[in-house]
Amino acid sequence: MWQNTLFRVGAVAFSLALFACRTTYEPIDCTTNPTDPTCVVTPVSSSAAVVLPSSSSAVVVPNNFYGIEASPNLTNYANNLYVQWWTAYYITVETQIALGNDVNFASSYPAKAGLGRVMWDPSGTCTKTFCTVSEGIGYGMLSSMFVGDWTTFYALWNYHKTFRGGTGALMNWRIWTFFDQEQGANFATDADLDVATALIIGYHKTGDINMLVDAQLMMDALWNYAINHANNLIQPGAADEGFYNPSYFSPVAFRLFATHDANAASRDWLGVMNVNYAWLAAVQTSVGLFPEWANSAGAAVQGNSTALMYTYYAFEGLRIPFRLAWDYNWYGDPRDAVMLDKMVAFIRTSTGEDPAKMSLRYSTVDGSGTAALAKMGLYSSFCVAGMADPGSQNWVNNCNNVMLTTPISATSWTYWNHILQMMYSLLINGMFTKPAGI
Repeated sequence: MWQNTLFRVGAVAFSLALFACRTTYEPIDCTTNPTDPTCVVTPVSSSAAVVLPSSSSAVVVPNNFYGIEASPNLTNYANNLYVQWWTAYYITVETQIALGNDVNFASSYPAKAGLGRVMWDPSGTCTKTFCTVSEGIGYGMLSSMFVGDWTTFYALWNYHKTFRGGTGALMNWRIWTFFDQEQGANFATDADLDVATALIIGYHKTGDINMLVDAQLMMDALWNYAINHANNLIQPGAADEGFYNPSYFSPVAFRLFATHDANAASRDWLGVMNVNYAWLAAVQTSVGLFPEWANSAGAAVQGNSTALMYTYYAFEGLRIPFRLAWDYNWYGDPRDAVMLDKMVAFIRTSTGEDPAKMSLRYSTVDGSGTAALAKMGLYSSFCVAGMADPGSQNWVNNCNNVMLTTPISATSWTYWNHILQMMYSLLINGMFTKPAGI
């Protein structure tokens, strides 16, 4: 890793030069408990070359939610977890160029000003901190929006727009830093569903019509390229390969598309949503868990997983309870609750109500776990799984306390676990506020 903390130190002069025009999200007051492990220094975020919202007149209503959240909402802790994640995984093109980390940036800089990205784990040709995946841009846009960090939101959006592929609106799934060297030239549907969702919600929070205009372009492309219209299932990319990812289904996205797509009269977004609800219920196994990939009948298949892992709840599926819990939190759909309640019943029973006993992975066939303990991605997923069940309040609270007090730092780099931990902590602590008009 490039020692991300040292990035910030090495770029102090550059950042201070832009200090007068920077924008930051709401500062977090840790002065009353300076030894708290979640209290960190609020980062400096440059707003150079970022187009600010045209209006901030949208009214945010209280989150009158369904189900349960952590009680009480520990929003300062969740906010601090976001700052820790931001400090470890987020970088702007200006900072990276100023530090001279890649000679290619000098020539591409004029066209790339105002971009920010989320750094990914090393994989294949990607050295640590060199690559970014579209999924991280989607999660980053959702999270920065809900904490009010609009500078980061706009910089990530600019990054997405810079690296769109042949569809003209959907991002190539893996990019090499800020340079025009695409490592993955196809889109990943889940990422673009999240980005379009963030733009629609962001429009209602800021009044910036440009977000809605861009969301329309994305909805057009998603309808044309990401839905198998023979069976209405969500394709993982532009091609239907006969297997589907249960964690790509985002009910919130389809509800918003149905009410914001200018072409909704000819596009049955809610019909697609209903088909995928029924399919996801078929995918969920008798023990209450979800495999990584499944065929159109709902049976587990290897798909893009390893032969060892495809029948385990361990990686891809960790997004499913988040997507269902968010939808239930806003809309109270009983279909969410049925699936979530099965999940939380399984984990509460298998751990004897002790979140610290969660395993690293679980068989979706018989529910057996490993001797190794859970990482924060799986851990956090079972925390939010309890959000539809009032009887799981103690479980949710105990889970949340561990999730919020487990630090995120660049010295313990793990992109997947940290980004899920951070984002899920925002949801469970009531920070996914639902704006008026949605």
